[in-house]
Amino acid sequence: MRILIVGAGISGLAFASFIKRDGTVIDIVDKAPAWPNRGFSIGFWSNARAVLQKLGLGEKFDEHAVPFHRLIIRNGDGKLLRQFNLHKFNTEVGLALVDLKRSLLHDWLYETAGKPAVRLGKSLLTLREEGNKVHVVFSDGEQQNYDLVVGADGIHSQVRTLSLNFHERYKNWRAWWMWVNGSFGESRTLSSYVEPGVIINFFNEGERTLVNLAAHANHAVWDTEAGRMERLTRLFKSESSLVPLLFEGHKDVDAMPTDLVRIKLKHWHTNRIVLIGDAAHGFEPSAGLGGSMALEDAYVLAAELLKVEEEHITAALEAYEKKRKPRVALARSLTSKMGSWGMVDSVLLRKSIDLIFPYLPESMLTRDFFKLLKEEI
Repeated sequence: MRILIVGAGISGLAFASFIKRDGTVIDIVDKAPAWPNRGFSIGFWSNARAVLQKLGLGEKFDEHAVPFHRLIIRNGDGKLLRQFNLHKFNTEVGLALVDLKRSLLHDWLYETAGKPAVRLGKSLLTLREEGNKVHVVFSDGEQQNYDLVVGADGIHSQVRTLSLNFHERYKNWRAWWMWVNGSFGESRTLSSYVEPGVIINFFNEGERTLVNLAAHANHAVWDTEAGRMERLTRLFKSESSLVPLLFEGHKDVDAMPTDLVRIKLKHWHTNRIVLIGDAAHGFEPSAGLGGSMALEDAYVLAAELLKVEEEHITAALEAYEKKRKPRVALARSLTSKMGSWGMVDSVLLRKSIDLIFPYLPESMLTRDFFKLLKEEI
């Protein structure tokens, strides 16, 4: 079986790690001209550890993942709205929310996959299915035939566009990621500060803090690097307990922007082309589930393919999609629920949520998490 993996990120390398078997030839390409700095972290839950354990990476995960003990929500003035103790997740599913450096996970998966040759700076021009083969024309003019093409190329997936003619839809919210030295908020705590049209999340790791900012924005007007810190200071001025202190001493290049998108496909595959991870179902960062779902996709797709011979690849893709879609739908619902109280434009709605939020039963916000994390992958 000859497989092309498009995208050398977490889902692509995880799939390459799981699919290894005699007789399988794997090519990996990535449009990035060089390995990115991969400098930010990813939130994971117990389901991610379960997948990584199957690759023998459970102990490394435990050693390097930073656990969070509480979730605290405040308004922009710093007034406490609600807090949640996350220890119940430790007792019921073995692990609460953790933060893990993306670069570490990427390196582990690259090694587990056998340190494959990744052709960087190489993208796709065309994909054409011809019987049980996929004819691929690359950006440098090279042409190859494959038994299977796996699109692990993220929210702006070329594979998705070329095979399903589907483009991501923008939500008119933009997020920025940045590291700040020192401690903002309580240690080992995820803190959210909410105001109409803006939200700031702190992942306090002790010596430094990962900051995720999000605001309503017109995606057609790109956030250029020059003057970014000045614009962020104005944009988040309602977060008066944090701004301008948060941005002082930082350069424009320190904050990395990304526009939030919505990806909802009827199908994730054709005859011999399949999508995994963000290419299939990009997640917003609201619930910290995107990375975990990408790892699950890689594991389940590989497991279904390893059950069949080459002539039954399409049946394996159908089984993968059938198994994954209900679980991804539940994770999407969770993400939407978490985003619904944080990413709010209306001043009136923001005030209303802030008033009732302290009185909502904790189970309204946690029961679907427990359902997802207790289900078999």
